Amino acid sequence: MEDVELKLVNVSDNVTYLCHAWNQKLDTTKTSQTISIAVKLDETLIPKIGIIRRNVSDSSVVLQCHTFRKSKGKFSWMVNGSIVKHSDRYSPGNDFLSKRNLRAEDQTNLYRCREPGSKLQSDPFWIKATGPTSIRFNPKTVVVREHDGLNVNCLADCSPLCSFQWFMLDPSSRQTNIFSEENTLQLMNVTR
Repeated sequence: MEDVELKLVNVSDNVTYLCHAWNQKLDTTKTSQTISIAVKLDETLIPKIGIIRRNVSDSSVVLQCHTFRKSKGKFSWMVNGSIVKHSDRYSPGNDFLSKRNLRAEDQTNLYRCREPGSKLQSDPFWIKATGPTSIRFNPKTVVVREHDGLNVNCLADCSPLCSFQWFMLDPSSRQTNIFSEENTLQLMNVTR
């Protein structure tokens, strides 16, 4: 019995094979039924996209494209099928894509990356932009002794992360003044 070995099988080998047997002594032949061989793509070769950093101050996000093997060269980045070039909102790097000034409409954009020297590209990736929703305080109830300090956190569900402003309401004039631009309100030596 003879074995046939296929070396370096690639995607183009997704074909149908048949075996032809021949007996030299009897001078007879027999042909097998066909067999289809499908080559499954190695998942570790497909690039993946992930968010590695968000920056609240300039509403930016940094995406990273990676594979499970060392890549040489620059990844290609595509948004809605078009190659990304450096602009006021996009900064493509080696395996990074920085996007500044995120807007609500950016969540409909389809991002992909491609490894250098390869036709394989990542699955589609969307940047989720939501909120702010569900604004809440931590702690929920605040009671403080006179001359003590307190910290109250304002929390909201946002993607990318929200920026915050605290306003002090003046009941006599009904005016508001910006008191803080952090998510934590910090008061020291509280008096009546």
